[in-house]
Amino acid sequence: YQRDLAIALRELAKVKSAAGEPQAAADDLAAAIRHLNDLVQAYPDQIDYSQRLQETKQAVLSQPNPSN
Repeated sequence: YQRDLAIALRELAKVKSAAGEPQAAADDLAAAIRHLNDLVQAYPDQIDYSQRLQETKQAVLSQPNPSN
């Protein structure tokens, strides 16, 4: 379930970022990375965890629009 939680947090971070909540988005993304790091350390033979970790580290959050 930790993998699914991490993916959900990553996607939630994207939504929060798009909604103009950069700190909440960054917090969720950091939590996703922590969960996936734990899984990679606990199960180094599971390639899926490593792939999801890389995808999550590469997630791009929206930049705040200063004109709003």
